[in-house]
Amino acid sequence: MLGPGGAAAAVPAVSAADFEQSICDVAATAHTQGQAAGDAIKQAAQAFRAEPTQANAIALREITAMMLDRTARVTDQFIAAATAAGSPSTKNGARFAKTFVRLMRTAAARLRYLSTQARAVSIVSATQFAADYLDLVKQIKSAERQLRQSARREPAFRSAPQSLHAIVVYMTTDASACPTG
Repeated sequence: MLGPGGAAAAVPAVSAADFEQSICDVAATAHTQGQAAGDAIKQAAQAFRAEPTQANAIALREITAMMLDRTARVTDQFIAAATAAGSPSTKNGARFAKTFVRLMRTAAARLRYLSTQARAVSIVSATQFAADYLDLVKQIKSAERQLRQSARREPAFRSAPQSLHAIVVYMTTDASACPTG
């Protein structure tokens, strides 16, 4: 962010609790939306398994692509929340916030790529669709695993203060929301 005269503007410092709350509020929304999307995908997958028609393949492919698009938009909301909140006023808080935003940008880009891949899944035959769709599911799971592994390797996350622990847990495990308590 540039300030007057092109100089770098200072990022406002906020309490770690406020920063964490900003991120965890988005995580709660993401969790709720993710559950609904997951249910829709399960229903579409069940419909395809019960009747492997081209129409059911298209429905499953489209709901998956839409879920990936929606998840990318939620990831953008994480970025916006972190940017709006500023840097946590803890040791290395600015580094933590920058690392979080960088990881989220990488995730958003990957999600958009996977959405494109979802829309390219072949519907020529049920067999080909099933094979391509399973490959897509593997790519999605791999992307999730890679994000968690990247976050675990980040020095900013490994040395994060306890006050940012909920974000670290959310980013480095398969937790679907920030832990409380």
